[in-house]
Amino acid sequence: SRGLGDVYKRQIMTFLLHATKSKEIYKELLRYSISDNSITKESKYFLYNQFICCNFLESDLADGEINNLLDDLYSHIYQAYKEEIAEEYEFIQKEDRNQDFVMVFVSQVLDMRHGPTKTLLDRCYMLEEFLNKKVYIVNTAELLSKYQMINCFDAMGANYIEAYSNINHLSYKGKEFAFFQCPADMPQVSVIKEILDVVKSEKPYFILTIGGNSMVGDICSNIIPTITIGTVPSNRAVTRGQFQTIGRKITEEDRKWMQKHHLAEDHIIESLFTSAFKEQKHHYTRRELGLPEDKFICILVGGRLDEEIDSDCMDMLQRLADAGIYIAFIGVFNRYQKYADQNEAFRNNSINLGFQDDVLAVDECCDLYINPKRIGGGTSAAEALYKGLPVVTFDFGDVGVGAGADFHVSGYEDMYNHIMKYVKDKEYYAEMSAKARERADCLTDSRTEFIKIIQKAEESDRF
Repeated sequence: SRGLGDVYKRQIMTFLLHATKSKEIYKELLRYSISDNSITKESKYFLYNQFICCNFLESDLADGEINNLLDDLYSHIYQAYKEEIAEEYEFIQKEDRNQDFVMVFVSQVLDMRHGPTKTLLDRCYMLEEFLNKKVYIVNTAELLSKYQMINCFDAMGANYIEAYSNINHLSYKGKEFAFFQCPADMPQVSVIKEILDVVKSEKPYFILTIGGNSMVGDICSNIIPTITIGTVPSNRAVTRGQFQTIGRKITEEDRKWMQKHHLAEDHIIESLFTSAFKEQKHHYTRRELGLPEDKFICILVGGRLDEEIDSDCMDMLQRLADAGIYIAFIGVFNRYQKYADQNEAFRNNSINLGFQDDVLAVDECCDLYINPKRIGGGTSAAEALYKGLPVVTFDFGDVGVGAGADFHVSGYEDMYNHIMKYVKDKEYYAEMSAKARERADCLTDSRTEFIKIIQKAEESDRF
């Protein structure tokens, strides 16, 4: 039997990683997860998702070696699933597939406040409206699944709406899409086999996977071409499917990654990640939101602001408050009150609005969008640009890619100086506000960009 040292080793290592943010501990933990033959592939998939979440929340933690180890872990798990399913995978040729039918996989479905859900429904709408495809959505429920979870410090899970298991369609912009939600315990081999049987029977023209990191999608890519639309456009998605999009230029490091994993040169399709917004239904006044009438108001939006607003960012925000600049927070920021209690200027020049159902309506009441150093935030930044709010962001992550170079800053000191310029120089503000709207026109032209992606994939001899 295994000793107590083996049983608790992972628990201790994940605690140390959480406490120290040590890259060396992280690398050792990843190597151990690959080599440990005492746990199942399902448990390794649970761990893999925990590590992916760690990378997203702690953007400074990952480096090239860590990313390579994560890829190795995923490949190890993928091969184990593929071998257990143990079927002969016969690729269905283009002429034998139903050109009028597309299956769309996504690892989580929530509501229209959720970026990936908006991306899902927007792409499904375009498939039916502009490409004349019938769509069948499958929520594979793989995101942060706790199926066969094992000892891991501070394990995270994902929201799962049980009621969606009792419906057979999703509605969006007057269209209804056939829908199936997998059980919460995924990825189960038996369920993957059931989905694989449907794919073999229905022979979709292609499979669209929203977000990547889908064992279901990657298994099915053995018989039907799969196109992954990454929801973190600044980074590659992890997929063994035929194609994936990326929201930036392909780099030499990307090419080396493709070679390492035996992926074709046209595996990555460069594209501009476009956003679909929840329909605006309100027009607020500042008074209605509790905002001052006479101050320059900056907005920060995010569901993980406690992790994303670090000490350097908070120092900059407090300097803005000291200068009389007002800051509005939208989303989850549980530490807000602590900071407000500690600093009078910050308390008097900030507000925590919590979750808002109509972010576009709130944007209308603000002047500028601040993006802390993080990977995500792309949709909320696009919404701000759409309303003419200039963005201040690092040349990093989804907001950096989406907003473009006109809105980049080099650090928090540079960010502070740029914000003060926006406050004092009205002509500069007007110029950048116009540029913000122009950029938003590109970021919301989903039809053009999406059709380009599909056409590019169709041109490949692997389609």
